[in-house]
Amino acid sequence: MTKKEIENIRIRKRWSFSYWDIFERYFFIIFPLGFVFVGLAEIKSGFTNDKIELKFLGFITLILGILASLFVSIRLYENQIFKEYEIDELNNEKIESALKNCGFENYNYNKNGYYEVITNVSWFSWGETITLIPIEKKILINSKPNGTKFKPQPITIFKDKKNIKRLINELRKK
Repeated sequence: MTKKEIENIRIRKRWSFSYWDIFERYFFIIFPLGFVFVGLAEIKSGFTNDKIELKFLGFITLILGILASLFVSIRLYENQIFKEYEIDELNNEKIESALKNCGFENYNYNKNGYYEVITNVSWFSWGETITLIPIEKKILINSKPNGTKFKPQPITIFKDKKNIKRLINELRKK
């Protein structure tokens, strides 16, 4: 990241958006929306042919599609924004100590003033990149799933929230 990108993140509290993000992350929303359209087609067919089974199945598919679309949309949005936390006596030593105490050995401090932490692969995650940007008594934190070179992982199943919560608790210890 350049200094300009970091300054932009400090102001907007979100990653800058690129067209590659559409393919890499947001393309995933098509699948839950597909369930919504299939459910609508089933409902239409059920009313056209007066079949109660199609109407019932269509409403179930529609509800599941809407719920999945909402879940995926919220998770994709959370991957884009930085959360701001207030930490007393925040400095690089405290951040590095908290990272080590949380078991994040694979971290890197960039000369532009931010940390990047790469987490390990687990059963429900291909790993994630946690970005920390300290600003005086505040810290901006974002977590994005890594995936592989050819198969990006658009969302994680709450591992990122657990890691961030653990890190913030460690930073707030006196």
